[in-house]
Amino acid sequence: VADIFPPALRNVSWTCNSEAPALGTLTFLEEQRQGGTTDLGPLAGLTGTRDLAMAPGGSFLYATGFADGALSTFSRAAADGALTYLGDLVDGATQGFLTVDGLAGASGLTVSPDGLNIYVAGESEDKVGVFTRSLATGQPTFVAAVAEGDVQTSGTVDGLDEAVDLALSPDGKHLYVVSPTEDAVVVFARDASLSGLLAWVEVKKDGIGPIDGLDGASSVRVSPDGNHVYVTGTVDDAVAVFRRETNSVSANFGKLTFLQVLKDGVDGGSFLDGASGIELAPDGAFAYVAAATDDAVSVFARNTTASSADFGKLTFLSERHEGEALRQATDARTAVEQGGLGWLEQQRERAPQRDAEAEHG
Repeated sequence: VADIFPPALRNVSWTCNSEAPALGTLTFLEEQRQGGTTDLGPLAGLTGTRDLAMAPGGSFLYATGFADGALSTFSRAAADGALTYLGDLVDGATQGFLTVDGLAGASGLTVSPDGLNIYVAGESEDKVGVFTRSLATGQPTFVAAVAEGDVQTSGTVDGLDEAVDLALSPDGKHLYVVSPTEDAVVVFARDASLSGLLAWVEVKKDGIGPIDGLDGASSVRVSPDGNHVYVTGTVDDAVAVFRRETNSVSANFGKLTFLQVLKDGVDGGSFLDGASGIELAPDGAFAYVAAATDDAVSVFARNTTASSADFGKLTFLSERHEGEALRQATDARTAVEQGGLGWLEQQRERAPQRDAEAEHG
């Protein structure tokens, strides 16, 4: 049965199958496990798996192994999503003339928008590992590691103690790294013309000036429009919002200005206890925050009006938490499950009337 819905529902073609999973649900296909059999021998590098990142185009997937101090590479089949293990890089191993560094306690990772670099937060050694990436084979090559206390021409690197997560701006010009130990978010400038090397720009720390919400900084994301940076603070049970300078000719390009904090039980809803992760919708209109202690996900609306004084600020909308009684949805899927094909036939018969009502308001 296909395309028998009224116009309002015709953006999707439906196939009725009593065994078909609901839209958006997951179906297990396979697993890639530490020690598993591969064409390269036993799979390695996944002990204490912490994070995953997909390369632009979706042909390669990368994983960090905290306990192994490793970065693993997989190719991905577009047809069925299957993964093929391509090997791993381990902290302290020799690659060419260099010793791989920045992977001890490998935690968060990200791939640059241009696909040329991979960055890994080395939590156990207070570093960020920098890797170039072959667009053809997906294989990473170690370039350098930036460490807490490094002296660069731009200043002394500060804020990387036990760094756990990182995110790149959409233009690929800046990398943002968070540290729960220093309650900080660090800004680096990225030079794509120099193998993606990083230059320290600044650090923002909890309690310095108006800055709040960074105690136990655990995750960071940049808005799709590049105008704002969002950080969760696990100890503060909060989300901190920063405005990002996007003017490339400004001396403050990439720097952050504190904008807002939302805390558990105040203006962030009642389920932000242990805020541990944040993601933004592709259109930038919504933010979703995971709270490890509350076992919950909270939903926030993001102000996307650039001319507004509240541009980039978040407003709590709702939450879903472990153990709540889920409401029965009254959507098309539930109706089909309850009414079967008869319901679909009714919708087809009523379509002309519904279309006419829509045209006349």
